[in-house]
Amino acid sequence: MSACTITIDGKALAAGKSETVLEVCNRYDIYIPSLCRGMGDHRASCLLCLVEDTKSGKLLPACETQVSHGMSLNTNTHAVKDMRTQSLTMLLAEHAGDCTAPCALVCPAHLETDKMVRLVEDQKYEEAAQLLYSAIPLPRASNMFCPGPCEKSCRRAEEEDGIPVSIRPVKDFLAANYPPVLKNNTADNANKKKALIIGGGPAGIAAVWYAACNGYAVTLADSQGYAGMLKAGIDEKPVIAAEIDNLVKAADASLITRDIATDDPLTQDFDILINTGLISAQMAVARAFYHGREEAAKVIAHAKGVTPHLRQKSSPSRLGKCSVPEIETLLQNRLKRNAHKTESVAGGKLCLDCTCWKSETCLLKKAAEDHKIKTATIPRLNHKRDLELVICGALEYEPAKCMRCGLCINTAQKLSEPYPLSFENRGIDTRLLFDYNLPAPVKTAHRIAQVCPIGALRCKDYGEKIDE
Repeated sequence: MSACTITIDGKALAAGKSETVLEVCNRYDIYIPSLCRGMGDHRASCLLCLVEDTKSGKLLPACETQVSHGMSLNTNTHAVKDMRTQSLTMLLAEHAGDCTAPCALVCPAHLETDKMVRLVEDQKYEEAAQLLYSAIPLPRASNMFCPGPCEKSCRRAEEEDGIPVSIRPVKDFLAANYPPVLKNNTADNANKKKALIIGGGPAGIAAVWYAACNGYAVTLADSQGYAGMLKAGIDEKPVIAAEIDNLVKAADASLITRDIATDDPLTQDFDILINTGLISAQMAVARAFYHGREEAAKVIAHAKGVTPHLRQKSSPSRLGKCSVPEIETLLQNRLKRNAHKTESVAGGKLCLDCTCWKSETCLLKKAAEDHKIKTATIPRLNHKRDLELVICGALEYEPAKCMRCGLCINTAQKLSEPYPLSFENRGIDTRLLFDYNLPAPVKTAHRIAQVCPIGALRCKDYGEKIDE
């Protein structure tokens, strides 16, 4: 590979003349948003990977621009950022889907609400309970105080009967039947590092559980005990006291029944100090759970010298309000994926599974978050949303999410056994065309779906081992 020198953001870099600008940036860990990742024989269409030529001032797509000796580029000028923002806005305007389900988006405790319900529907009760306690360590107490924004925002409540998925009964069911359990808790407290939590109540209890789950021997200090601000309600609602007892026993926690300042000599006996006393006692219970857990996460991450993994609510793409026929289509999509499902264990409606399955790795979502785009800033394009799920063999396709980049078609054509996949229609109505006489086998579907930068394509896993 013949070498040349180019300049990116003021740094001289060695590059091969056969490389694209995007390939060079990837090799040197220079972040440029890109949906195609430079894959396939294509023409630039998303325009997210634009860079600016410092000599001509032209904006160039990094994915298809070949490097040349002496080339000088900038990746973060105002012109580049403005054009990327415009491109992202247009992409999001016609991308019909939720990054995060409405119920999870409004939960003040940042519980992955829809995931919990789906786990219960799949009878994975212990996993569902573990997820619940990680966000809401006192589920029944939370149900008593929380007004239930999750059920109010549930898309199924938009149906004619106005009834949402039974989220609160699901939490009650899990709390009543699956008490909190520490996973992989084999070490004796004497052999663990010690954590002191200052301040009881919801925030302190959440910190106790998080620290215990991360292998610490935990002690909480508060003159009102573990309950803190909840103490006044315990006499009237004994279920709260019982729930607190269950949790602190599972965490094997200790209690100091006096208030301690952060400079108290006693704090020197502990490896880490988590101060939840600064979290407002007037804060809603579920929100206090979130802030207590996040404070514990920050302290523990700092002690380990790593970046804390904080729960962030983000949904740059939102499906928005749906008509009753659209909700029926979404329900039929869920039944296509899970034909044996009819209702939740709590006797309520089936969850629509609104959160995109690729939410954690979607390149469009990441680019929107990097550019601080919370939702499309222009009206959605006025056309009928094609929300119906298409299934051809092991390949699932959601036309409403498709950006028509063509990477899947390019990949299908280059397989050792090419698979017939193409586009039909024109303009905004363009969508993938399948040959239903040739259902996609699992390995083929996997290879095609994995190049999709968003959640439009998915391989339906039938348990067959995939050889990479």
